[in-house]
Amino acid sequence: MRMPILPFSVFLLTWPSVSTFVTVAARADDSPRVELGERLFKEGRFSQPHFANASPRGVRGPQLWSCATCHHLPEQKRGYADSESRSPVPARREDQQQITLRNSPSMIDLFFNESSERPNLLHYDGEFASPEDLVRAGLTGRNLGWLAHEKSIVVAHIATVVRREFADDEETFGLSLLLASDSQILDAVADLISDYMRSLEFEKDDEGQFSGSPYDRFLARNRLPQRPNPGETGAAYTLRLLESVERLSNPEWVDEGRMRRHEQDFRFGPTELQGMKIFLKSGPRGSIRDFAHLRGIGNCASCHTPPAFTDFTFRNTGVSQEEYDAIHGRGGFLRMAIPSLVERLQMDSSRLADFAALPSYQNTRAVDLGAWNQLQPGVRGPLFGWICQVVPGCSSAPSEQAVQDAAIAAFKTPTVRNLGHSAPYLHNGSRPTIESATLFYAIMSNLARDGRMRNADPEMLKVFLDGRDVGPLAAFMRALNEEYE
Repeated sequence: MRMPILPFSVFLLTWPSVSTFVTVAARADDSPRVELGERLFKEGRFSQPHFANASPRGVRGPQLWSCATCHHLPEQKRGYADSESRSPVPARREDQQQITLRNSPSMIDLFFNESSERPNLLHYDGEFASPEDLVRAGLTGRNLGWLAHEKSIVVAHIATVVRREFADDEETFGLSLLLASDSQILDAVADLISDYMRSLEFEKDDEGQFSGSPYDRFLARNRLPQRPNPGETGAAYTLRLLESVERLSNPEWVDEGRMRRHEQDFRFGPTELQGMKIFLKSGPRGSIRDFAHLRGIGNCASCHTPPAFTDFTFRNTGVSQEEYDAIHGRGGFLRMAIPSLVERLQMDSSRLADFAALPSYQNTRAVDLGAWNQLQPGVRGPLFGWICQVVPGCSSAPSEQAVQDAAIAAFKTPTVRNLGHSAPYLHNGSRPTIESATLFYAIMSNLARDGRMRNADPEMLKVFLDGRDVGPLAAFMRALNEEYE
């Protein structure tokens, strides 16, 4: 069975021997490259605070920042995410920044659908087309305390740390650390950390099917379809799974005692099954007045499509609108002026930066527009293709303005597997519990049907929930949590 490797605690960013720690899960890949990538993932001496303070080896505390600072290990009840609404960054006097725009998403099974034809874009806004690109930017950017004009300094610093501290690993790096350029060493570090990231997977059986959660166990015990057939779409599989569940006359429940790494039982019973049906059901489209009588329809699987419980695409569910309106008043986001394609081409970067900023009372232009910020005018790259999926008729006659409009406040759909280790929820961490996140969708779907949600994803129109649905839905999503052994 393949399970995620669990890194050391984010609070232990010094570098004692690996053997002094207990690994609580089997590696997906025990290769030397993955092992070295794990070490580099937690290497705090790449950070600007270490560089500035000349921290000696062995210093603990805030001087050392690494990838693991925001992507914590499951043993600390974190699924490679953090516990912050917005992730922290090292403080610098130059820009006064202390937090990022969003929180850190889980890293487990990020590459479940990765292919050369369809890259799995990373970050909530699709900024990066590969883990290597993400790692290079993370190591040399604000996350580890570096400012934009310090690029040459940080590249040289990382190379110095590698040459000094990782000389014994030269063979695994695959190049001569003395003869390689600083940029080549940075690329090698990014490749190794990316190998480690790709090794982080949910538990799967010998056939590659998810097998680690109560939900997965329930499907297997009741001989329910566990994944799409070859060539079957996610929507078709979801419908087939729902029909199979509806036909169950005498379900075999799952109850295997208390989970050690989640505060719940390893259970899938009647309440979880009720929540599963709500999760899978899809409703009709229409106004709030046409279908006010409907409930118990989550339409969750249209975006959180099983078995990965994400469709890997980008959708606007109203998170930025809710946050903006809480500051500037109801309807503020609807009225806000967002540049057209022509206007955007004429704007400089300083003005565009407002659309990737924390909302504030002082600046009515400050907002987080997500994928919109990463769509470069005139460039039809991978992100353009992902957004195009939700634009009617886009595949045959793509309109750049239509895709730009569809990208407003759109964010990548995260998996809902293992939510117990990734609170708080939504990309801005505005919901502390699964229940409160579920209520958010009940509220925003009503706004969408009433025409009061800007750029509402079409799937939001087919969500019909009320307070009675929250408990079963939350129970079902907790049944997607995994135990680590």
